[in-house]
Amino acid sequence: MNALSLVASEERQLKLLTCEKFPELVEARKQGLYVFRFFKSCKPHYVIIDDRIPCQEMPDGKEVPYFARCRSPHLFWVSLVEKAYAKMHGRYFALDGGSTDEALEDLLGFPIENCFVGTAETMTDKGRFFQTIKTLCYNHVVIGCKIDHELLLKDQDKAMKEQKYAAALTKGLQPHHMYSILDARTVVTVGVDGKKVENNLIRLQNPWSDAQEWNGECSDMKEDFWTDEIKEQFRRAYEANKEDGGDERFMHTWYQDDGIFCIPVE
Repeated sequence: MNALSLVASEERQLKLLTCEKFPELVEARKQGLYVFRFFKSCKPHYVIIDDRIPCQEMPDGKEVPYFARCRSPHLFWVSLVEKAYAKMHGRYFALDGGSTDEALEDLLGFPIENCFVGTAETMTDKGRFFQTIKTLCYNHVVIGCKIDHELLLKDQDKAMKEQKYAAALTKGLQPHHMYSILDARTVVTVGVDGKKVENNLIRLQNPWSDAQEWNGECSDMKEDFWTDEIKEQFRRAYEANKEDGGDERFMHTWYQDDGIFCIPVE
């Protein structure tokens, strides 16, 4: 589900997965047939399924999909993609376990690159890092991030790792949780000394939109930072980079728990 949430954040990639560019396949959905494109060893595999989804009855008598499902009870695309993916692997049980990297390769068809940041040994130049993220996002690359000290800090004791996880939770971030990186923008503020300060911000999306958001510096709830002038700067940065009339992933709202928030590169 982590991998699927990342792909869903990039509309162009999602349309390739759901075969939106084939009108005859889209038309077949009216007959209850769906086709999805996955990959194995970088070779495409087209999987055909019907629209019947395994369900379970809830205490209130309503039936909901037994496995993965959308937040909205009126949407079923997540359940359909999961069913097709399970069919490719033989059964639903085969989807238990695995890694986000493996699933992304199956969904996108190319090798996944990991970049570890946060320590003197792994962190690259902050300015170069931000510009790289910005370039990747505006070229519609699927990119995500998570807090996972098991991978990065293998030599640290468990207590130290738990302390770092606890610090992340106090700021509204979920350890081991994959966040989609939507885009990156710069806004200029005036410091206490009167000098201009560039704030490099990365927009993240929590696929569990009802979960807590980042509450630290530059969070969506910081009214003292998000003045009308700064908001307008933020919007102009989007206008300068949008293509084909824009994309919903670049639209931003403030003071809402919608799972989308900005975090500064420090």
